[in-house]
Amino acid sequence: MRKNILKIIQTRNFFFMLLLVSLLLVYAIFTVTRILLTFQLGDFLIYYQSIQLILSSQSPYHNQGFVINYPPSALLFFAPFGIISYGLSEKIWISLSVLALTISIFLILKLVNKKFDILVFLLVFGLAMLSFPVKYNLGMGQVNLFILFLASLCFYGYRTGNKNLAGVALGVASAIKLTPVFLLLFFIRKKEFKIASAALLTVFSITFLTIFLFGKELWQEYLFKVFPNIPTIGNDIYYNQALTGFLARIDFPSNAARIVNYAALFLLLLTSILITKTKRQSVLMEMNEYSLFIVLSLIGVGLSWQHHFVLLAIPFLAIFYSFRHISKRYLKIFLPFAILGYILISVNIKNPQVFSGVFIFLLSHVLYGTILLYILLIRIISVLSREKQFN
Repeated sequence: MRKNILKIIQTRNFFFMLLLVSLLLVYAIFTVTRILLTFQLGDFLIYYQSIQLILSSQSPYHNQGFVINYPPSALLFFAPFGIISYGLSEKIWISLSVLALTISIFLILKLVNKKFDILVFLLVFGLAMLSFPVKYNLGMGQVNLFILFLASLCFYGYRTGNKNLAGVALGVASAIKLTPVFLLLFFIRKKEFKIASAALLTVFSITFLTIFLFGKELWQEYLFKVFPNIPTIGNDIYYNQALTGFLARIDFPSNAARIVNYAALFLLLLTSILITKTKRQSVLMEMNEYSLFIVLSLIGVGLSWQHHFVLLAIPFLAIFYSFRHISKRYLKIFLPFAILGYILISVNIKNPQVFSGVFIFLLSHVLYGTILLYILLIRIISVLSREKQFN
C-alpha cells in the first residue's frame, strides 16, 4: 500500500514538473521569437556602429551619437558582427546569446550531476529565461550572456583539469569586460597560478593585438578619457543595481558614497578570500566559493545594470544543488530565502519614476536579492564544510 502511494506521489510530481517545464519553455520560445522579430537591440546597435566607425578609421569613443564604455579589446570581439549587414548580425547575436546561456547551464549541470537530467536542464533554462536580467540582456543585445558562458567554461576547465582552457576563458572574459578580473582572486587563493598566468597572458595578447589593429591612440583615449568618466558614484538610474545605485537613490553624498562603496568592496573581497579554502574540495564547495567572487563584483564594482546579473545563474545553481546535501533543518531555513532571492533579482519595475519617499527603497530589490545570495553562499559553505563528504 505504501509503495503504491509513493508511486502515485512520484507520478504526480513528475507530471507537475512536466507541466511547469512546458509552460516555461513556451514562454521562453515566445520571448526569443518576439525579440527576433520585433526588437531593435539598443546596445548591440552601439557595438555595431562602433565597428563601423573603426572600419572607417574613426574613434567610437568621441562619437556624438552614442556612448560606448567598453575597452578596445572588447571591440575585437564585436568586430565579426560589424562586417555583415546589421539585420543579419542582430539575429545571429540573439541566437548566439541564447546558445551561450544554454551551454552555460549545460556545463554547470554536467559538473554537479553524475547523470544528465534533461528535465532539470529544461527547468533551469526556463527559469533563467523567465528572469528579467536574461530578457533585458536579450532585448538590449547585451554581451553578458557571453560573459556567463566564459565564466562557466572557466570553472568547467578548472574542475576538469584543463587549466589552459580555464585561463583563456577567464582572459577573454576580462578583455571584454573588466569585472571578471575578480575571479582571478579565486584562482590565486587556490594557488592555481597556471590558470591565473594563462588568463593574464590572454588579456595581454588581446590588448597587444588590438593595439596592432586599431592603434595605441584608441587605448590612450579609453584609459584617460572614457574609463575615468564612467558614471558610477551618483548614478541613481533604476537599472543600476550596484551598491552605488542604492546610495545615489537615497541621496547619499557622493564623496561619502565613494568611501562606503570602497569599504564594502574591500570587506566583501576580504571575506570571500578568507572563506575560500586553498585546498581542493568537492565541486559544489568550490562552486559556492567561486560564486562569492561573482556576487561581490556585482555588488561593489560601482555600476551593475540589471542585465549584468545573468551571471548569478552560477551562484543559484550552486546554492540549489547544495540543498541536496544539507539537513532538513537548514533546508527549511535556506530554501525560502533562496526563492526570495530569485524573485527579487528576477522581477522588474516598469515605472520606477512613480516611486518616491520611503518607497524609493523598493527600487534596489536586485541589490537586496544579491546580498541575500552572498549571505546564503557563506552559510551553505559553512554547513557543507561540516559534512565529511565535503572535507
